[in-house]
Amino acid sequence: MKNSYFIIGGIKYVVIFENGKISFLKEDDNQLVPLNEQELKVIDTLYKYDDRPIIVNTMMDQLIADNKGSLNGKSTQEIVRCIEQLIPENCRGNFYRNLKTLNYDIVDTFKEISPSKDQSSKQWESGITGYYEYKSNSICLDSSFIKKIFELSKEEKNSNSFFVNEYRHLLFHELLHAASTRYDSTANIAFSGFDNTGSENRNVGLTEGFTEAIASANLPSSYEKSSGYFNEIYISLQLAAIVGTDVMLSSYFSANGLEAIKEKLNEYGIDIETANALFDLIELNFSISKAYPDFQNGILANIETIMLKSLLNKVKKESNYEERVKIIENFEKILITPEFLEKNNKDKNKYGGLEDVVNFYSFIKKTYGSNSKIELDEMFNKKVDILQEGKQDENSYK
Repeated sequence: MKNSYFIIGGIKYVVIFENGKISFLKEDDNQLVPLNEQELKVIDTLYKYDDRPIIVNTMMDQLIADNKGSLNGKSTQEIVRCIEQLIPENCRGNFYRNLKTLNYDIVDTFKEISPSKDQSSKQWESGITGYYEYKSNSICLDSSFIKKIFELSKEEKNSNSFFVNEYRHLLFHELLHAASTRYDSTANIAFSGFDNTGSENRNVGLTEGFTEAIASANLPSSYEKSSGYFNEIYISLQLAAIVGTDVMLSSYFSANGLEAIKEKLNEYGIDIETANALFDLIELNFSISKAYPDFQNGILANIETIMLKSLLNKVKKESNYEERVKIIENFEKILITPEFLEKNNKDKNKYGGLEDVVNFYSFIKKTYGSNSKIELDEMFNKKVDILQEGKQDENSYK
């Protein structure tokens, strides 16, 4: 695997994986050298986390009835029942438990989250519009965001529908966090989706990306392209395309981390060391884009290269031609390429190495996808012609 890198303040930081650990050096005059004290502080800022995740049956009827007021709204109940149907039946424990006492409120999130006034202006840009607070089992929606979508709704033809949809989308996202979190009050650790607040290796980015992917699939937002989790949405969809949506949903709603996903990746040629590096890179890519909006990096290309390696092994195992083509062509729709970034109003120049990703995918598609059938037909016809001429040497038509 190529070394990943990112550029902040003109310094090129290089990511090193050794013995399962991640470390950082900088490139200076084509040499890798240790970081100085100021540069180490930059790395420290990437790994500072808030103490919370950032951003239909008789049992359900009873749970809603038992809840003291927060779930009484018709719109909220519809979302709650929709989420229940999304969760595999054997993974609904967190959802049912948290639902009993869940509260939500509209608060001034920016004041609570921002340590200084200088950072408050960045909160809207980074997509922090609400959060699920696991200790108190409460959903808090940001008042500034609510006011913002209300103002934007006045510019729409169906202003009321626009406002209600955006509000419901935000609530859907945060309810998904509530449905996928298990809090251990004794150890003061929360297991939320793929993340574990007590672990050195966090998975906030992947958790947020998959949460937003589920919310967008069921209740699309007008602002998906400007989401603070844009890359993570598509990275999580790529992962789901490889390991299976069922594996992703079970791991997410059970709050069981990444073990089942790693096992599935191993079936497609991704060993545990590479899998660990993959998830470290996903989190690093998320942390950099959150803390330093003007970054440049080659991390995304490395993430997608690992994804494509597993995709290649997956299609190699698939004997059915039509199914193989379907897997490959569906993956193209969620692959982050320079063209894809441009279509979604993103700066493609922030990400190095994506041309190699495009070339790798093109190789897979040409070799195993729809184009391969033409070549296979030509090979078959050539083989028939050779055999009819009485040439039995296999090498003559390979």
